[in-house]
Amino acid sequence: MLVCDSRDRNGFYLRYVELGIAAGAAVLVLASCSHLDDLRPLLTGIDGDVRLTRLTSEGADPGRVLAAIRMFAREHGDRPTRYLQEVGWPGRPREELLEALRYEGLTCRALAGSAADVLCAYDDQLDAGVLALAEQAHPVVVRDGYRHKNARFSRAPELMDGFAPLSPAPGDASMLTFRRNQSEVREFTATRARRAGLSPDRVVDLVIAVAELAGNTMLHTESTGQLAIWSTGDEIICEVSDSGHIADALAGTIRPDPAESGSRRGLWLVHQVSDLVQARTGSAGSTVRVHFRLDSGIAAHRLGGGPAGSAGLGPITRERGTALT
Repeated sequence: MLVCDSRDRNGFYLRYVELGIAAGAAVLVLASCSHLDDLRPLLTGIDGDVRLTRLTSEGADPGRVLAAIRMFAREHGDRPTRYLQEVGWPGRPREELLEALRYEGLTCRALAGSAADVLCAYDDQLDAGVLALAEQAHPVVVRDGYRHKNARFSRAPELMDGFAPLSPAPGDASMLTFRRNQSEVREFTATRARRAGLSPDRVVDLVIAVAELAGNTMLHTESTGQLAIWSTGDEIICEVSDSGHIADALAGTIRPDPAESGSRRGLWLVHQVSDLVQARTGSAGSTVRVHFRLDSGIAAHRLGGGPAGSAGLGPITRERGTALT
């Protein structure tokens, strides 16, 4: 974990990339557009495998960020890899920051057994409480340019699987209890999304996400599911709860093999089309909440959208080359 200010950021980032290249590693940098714009000229001429991934200022679903990391690791097999991820920046909603922290806590689990090194960078202007939680989630911190074992590191499950319990749905949320009728779930969702002012394309995305979640309830549980939908004015939120248990905390963060049969692609699709996904599971059941921004013309795209090579990454786009320009 690295906490830095704008005066030191580029130097830290550049040095981290250079050390990775010198060690023969492939390097993935995930950062905000403005910071990548500052870093890109410094990387020009570097002879190595470096990929820059832009995270828009509107935010990227943390599950998609972890998916990008896992796909990069898969592409490079046994080769050493390095990841610099900057998912906390001033102005990002606290709810998104907390979910990003949860997924950072899962990154080590996702990369277990691989020759990987991860640096999580945070702006020093972030809320002190968020920075304190971030420190608890990382075993090593960088101070004065050196790595130190973090005495505050916690392996507590709440920093990963059960981190940041979800607040209850508001009392005026629209509610639907379902068991088998997918058509009813789709129509219920579409009607309320249109009333909230969600754009037609994003209504389709929202229906896809909710239908996948409801389908998991129908397939994997014997009881009914509960769908709640409400709007905050800035976004529409849909929540599916049931009695099931999500056994794999990393579910939905790796792209399924198209040739593989089965039902593992549901949560992957949910992450691809949503602006934010929050999943919580325990002995009492599971709840998955998806957020869609109402004014989002540049929010998550359906699979296949965006520049070549970036399908499924939503607001993340990728630039790759041995010499960056």
